[in-house]
Amino acid sequence: ASGNEQGILYTRLSRKHSALADFSLQSFCFSSEFYRNLFATGALAEGIDGALCGSFHQSADTEEMRVLDAALAPVPELARVLEAAQAAALLGIDQPAAGYWFPRSGWLHPAAVCRSLASHPRIQLIGSTRPRTAPGMLGAARQVNYRSGGLEFHEAILDKPPKISIK
Repeated sequence: ASGNEQGILYTRLSRKHSALADFSLQSFCFSSEFYRNLFATGALAEGIDGALCGSFHQSADTEEMRVLDAALAPVPELARVLEAAQAAALLGIDQPAAGYWFPRSGWLHPAAVCRSLASHPRIQLIGSTRPRTAPGMLGAARQVNYRSGGLEFHEAILDKPPKISIK
């Protein structure tokens, strides 16, 4: 887990259609359903390990909200544009700005999610180990594809973590 006490589940909306925007939306929809199932089965405790209670994200970009309001109209279960007064009525607290309401989003306790997933009978947790690489793969990357229950998984094994720069 990240070490953070809470994480938020939402997606960043884009008015431009692209593979990344599609991936983000599909990832959000999958994740929301996945975590909803963990709460429904008791693997996570609602209100303790998280809650999919929705989230509101303020925005000052009125042009983007205008465009996305029309695009989101057919799928209000994904997100909706709310004026400040609408958001205040929904949330029960004054809002200084309009923004996006994500009804299927919410918050999670990352450590609880990790504990829940690691408790699966087909997962063995081995602690106090160093990162490993596949033999003969130094300086290279390998992609492994496998299918399980109709889902396809991809893993990449690298000899060192990727470099990340923030500008």
